[in-house]
Amino acid sequence: MIDTIVALSTPPGVGALAVVRLSGPEAISITQALFSKKNLAAQPGHTLH
Repeated sequence: MIDTIVALSTPPGVGALAVVRLSGPEAISITQALFSKKNLAAQPGHTLH
């Protein structure tokens, strides 16, 4: 089975940044639903956004 995983990548607490990692077949559609400024599926892979 291939699952989509969403997980907090930084420790909980007070801080300026938080990193959330997404991986799996639904990662692009979940990200598009939350952040709709750019078409993420059309962006090159292995880059920072």
